[in-house]
Amino acid sequence: MAIDDEMARRSGDKRKALAALHMVSAWASRQRLVLGQETADAKENEISAIPKLLEILELEGALVTIDAMGCHKTIARTVRDKGADYLLPVKANQPSLEQDLDLFFREKRAANFADCQAIFHETVDADHGRLEIRRHWATADIDWLKQRHDWPGLQSIALIEREVERNGRSETSRHLYISSLPADAVCLARADEVFE
Repeated sequence: MAIDDEMARRSGDKRKALAALHMVSAWASRQRLVLGQETADAKENEISAIPKLLEILELEGALVTIDAMGCHKTIARTVRDKGADYLLPVKANQPSLEQDLDLFFREKRAANFADCQAIFHETVDADHGRLEIRRHWATADIDWLKQRHDWPGLQSIALIEREVERNGRSETSRHLYISSLPADAVCLARADEVFE
């Protein structure tokens, strides 16, 4: 289940001081079905709308993915309390967590994960003159992280490296994740499609 926010185009009117309609939606991504929506008005942003939306949904057994804006402990706790698991991208809104994960994966990659159990999975996609290689690493060796960051139900961390070649140029990006699921790089690869 993917949680995402969208602003309805042309729904606001600056002359009348009407803000654009901002909705947070829950999607059954494989079925392409909206499961629920919650509005976020001028007094309430996405971070407070997400828990309200999660509360009205039946989540038991689901994997909930949210963009980095939703990477908050209260949201992770709501997901876990509803019997679901989370996969959350870690970015600048969680700076110390992002730094710790980045350093960890840089060190482990440099040592080829010699002293760490990591599960690796690679996917290759080529179409329309574009080649994309995605490398996924997931590990449950996170006792060190749990001592520094207390996330509800945290069981694994992951790194996804996306290398895209197009028109003779190559770009590489790195993406960090935390999850309440056991380390599973194949599951991570499937869930990563939601973040595109």
